[in-house]
Amino acid sequence: MKFEIDKNSVIPIYRQIIQQMTTHINQGALKAGDKLPAERDLAAELNISRGTITKAYGELERNDVIEVIRGSGSFVAKEQDVLDKGRKEQAITLIDHTIKELEKMQFSFHEMKLFFDLMVMEREKQLEGIPIATVDCNPEALTIFKNQIGYISKVEITRFLLEDLIKLPDIPKVFEPYHLIITTSNHYDELIALLPEQKDKIVKAAVSPSQQTIIDLAKIGHGDRIGILCYTHRFFEIIRETLLSFGIGEQQFANAQVEGLDEHAIEKFLQDKKYLLLPADSNIEHSYRQVIMDFKRGGGKIIYFEYQIQRGTLIYIEERIYHIINRQK
Repeated sequence: MKFEIDKNSVIPIYRQIIQQMTTHINQGALKAGDKLPAERDLAAELNISRGTITKAYGELERNDVIEVIRGSGSFVAKEQDVLDKGRKEQAITLIDHTIKELEKMQFSFHEMKLFFDLMVMEREKQLEGIPIATVDCNPEALTIFKNQIGYISKVEITRFLLEDLIKLPDIPKVFEPYHLIITTSNHYDELIALLPEQKDKIVKAAVSPSQQTIIDLAKIGHGDRIGILCYTHRFFEIIRETLLSFGIGEQQFANAQVEGLDEHAIEKFLQDKKYLLLPADSNIEHSYRQVIMDFKRGGGKIIYFEYQIQRGTLIYIEERIYHIINRQK
């Protein structure tokens, strides 16, 4: 598998990597389960910054094209769908027709490629600067929204905690500048009641545990003790409901909200636990680094509970954004 990077192209390098990676997968050069080069190695091979590789891998992971297994590396996802076969065939047909029309107009292939690259770049630029509000009762969910929606649509995201929001004197005025207001199903009706005149802007996001989280939870055995550390009781309830759906009894797990807890309290909390569940992309592990490292050295296992917006909702949000862009022209 080789990557050819054109540093003079108008297409950002991380986008070139994504395009070539998905091409390798579509053509069968990369198959489900194949291990990808480590970020550091690929960056050295291409003579580019590691941050560029991280950005490309991050986008591929969030689109379920690849999966990252901590401690093992990055792999082509077993159930990835880079592009639905029917959509792919339609896209190829459209591109082929366009190329033939441009040939009749006597444009060279180099000119066609330049036109296409410029149009894609312009389209990407149009996606910038669209204000979107996200609302939920816990910061963990707001982090999920920021990571996924911010990456897909390059929008400007403002996060609102519901408990802070309801204290504001003029809630409808606060949300007037936003094109979309995104929340989970738990708070959709509540937001509709608060913003009846802006209900058309409110989007209900379906969320579910990531594939890796499901795999990790399935490893928990009957009788294994589980500790859960998170910022809010509401996020614990989300984790609790998921564990119960896996047949894990409440007697197996215990919760602690980290606010106000010192390292000694965390250490005591973890004493009889085999597993520790942490919200993905939180600062908890960093804040209690030594205690958690000691927990792992003693044989404890970490599971990162990652909640993701479902693919269908992401596609719907992106379509709404394109509609907003076209309406502004």
